[in-house]
Amino acid sequence: MKTYNEFRKSIGFPVKERKVEEVIRSEKPLKEDVVDQLRSVVKKKKESDIKFKSGTSVPIDPESAKVIL
Repeated sequence: MKTYNEFRKSIGFPVKERKVEEVIRSEKPLKEDVVDQLRSVVKKKKESDIKFKSGTSVPIDPESAKVIL
């Protein structure tokens, strides 16, 4: 049986462990207006697509949007 580090290395993931603070600093902040889109769906009370920066979209109904907010 492989250890965790051996498994990560075999599938191509880096073995070096990083602290949580380093990971948080290295992540880019999201610049999507998903929250605004969710608020719009709740306000209009009509199903709509939420569009992401990557170009994908997901349909969401007002009840689900309200729960997420």
